[in-house]
Amino acid sequence: MRKGLVIFQLILSILFVLTTMSVLDQFNYLKNKDLGFDKQNLLITSIKETEKVKVNEFLALRDELLKIPEVVETSVSYNAPFSSSWGRDVNWEGSQEGENLSCRFNRAYATYLNTMKIELVAGQDFSLDKAYDSTACLVNQTFVDAIGWTYEEAIG
Repeated sequence: MRKGLVIFQLILSILFVLTTMSVLDQFNYLKNKDLGFDKQNLLITSIKETEKVKVNEFLALRDELLKIPEVVETSVSYNAPFSSSWGRDVNWEGSQEGENLSCRFNRAYATYLNTMKIELVAGQDFSLDKAYDSTACLVNQTFVDAIGWTYEEAIG
């Protein structure tokens, strides 16, 4: 009985060490994974739903923040990266009947990509100089790959 318990404890100890090493490896992966944006020197804060910011109020706040020498750029969006966002199933030109793709959405100010230092692979970013276009959107590479488009087909 004693030998059996000692062997059982040894096996448990080895399992705990292996599990700890595996979890540590997972944390290191998450810590060093390229998230697609620059998380260094980035401040993200939230505004309560009861305090929704109007565009003019944000522009006034943006002007004041940009007066601070250490502030390089500012933006506003409905959701921070990887936070809860809303989504829906979408279909696209050329999709089969009933063929949908579940997508997550975020609404953001024109300076969002520049603020987050997100690389734009193809097409053009939103511009502060151009009129607002309610049909314009940016999609990520995962969306383009899932639909099977080339970058050229995704533009427009």
